[in-house]
Amino acid sequence: MSVSWEQLRVEARRLEGEVERSLSDFAKACAALSGSALGVVDASRRNDQVARELERVEALETRLQGCLRQLEEVNRQMTTFTQDEQGKPALL
Repeated sequence: MSVSWEQLRVEARRLEGEVERSLSDFAKACAALSGSALGVVDASRRNDQVARELERVEALETRLQGCLRQLEEVNRQMTTFTQDEQGKPALL
């Protein structure tokens, strides 16, 4: 199946938006992780809260890495799309 330049562009923009949302969520989760250790007096409750926040951070990290891999693949396809048979830049 042939993919058009426009389809690649749209997919790249979608992935860029997903990366931005993931980065924002990741930053919020990291802030919550650092704050969760300070706000709870009971050590066992604090440990449970920190463990939950750490799991969330790890899940967000995995999601972000997946988005970046997909974006890298789309960028590779776009680069290939813009080159002629000799690997020189082609006019779109």
